[in-house]
Amino acid sequence: LDAWLAAGMVEPSLVDMLRWVIAHPEALDLSDQRIALLGARAEMGPLPWLSRWRAQIVAIDLPRPDIWRRIVADVDAGNATLYAPLRGGTSEDADAIIAQGGADLLTDTPGIVDWLCESDLPLTVGAYAYLDGALHVRVSAAMDAIQAAVLARRPDSTLAMLATPTDILSLIHISQGIV
Repeated sequence: LDAWLAAGMVEPSLVDMLRWVIAHPEALDLSDQRIALLGARAEMGPLPWLSRWRAQIVAIDLPRPDIWRRIVADVDAGNATLYAPLRGGTSEDADAIIAQGGADLLTDTPGIVDWLCESDLPLTVGAYAYLDGALHVRVSAAMDAIQAAVLARRPDSTLAMLATPTDILSLIHISQGIV
């Protein structure tokens, strides 16, 4: 932290906050937080970390056993609670989750909204899915629609997104009419 600060890579307030978290690891206990991850297994998503911080993870990702095997492994490596949409009922069995878990953000959008709104616990809905090319625009629109619908039905919800350095370029292009 001192080297980062000396090199001007980070602001002093970030160093202060990181030092505070190191001194207070109980701050990383998210057992009272229910966090929906749209694109749960996204490469840059927070699933591995949330799995270690006791979060209640509501995972949404494609209905593919290879993806769900990794999601279940991440959660099993930590101490989180996993909630997953299942085709054909409910189960806490890992094999059933791997075989039946998943929903498609592009085609199951209304069902995902309904499922996310079933619980009365406060919910954070994070958008992390990524697809190549034009499909990324579609999945981003689907995630935006899910977040907007959840927020409309559950005003106690909060939103989270994963920003990239290219986001600012997109905003510049949009504001200049380049897109």
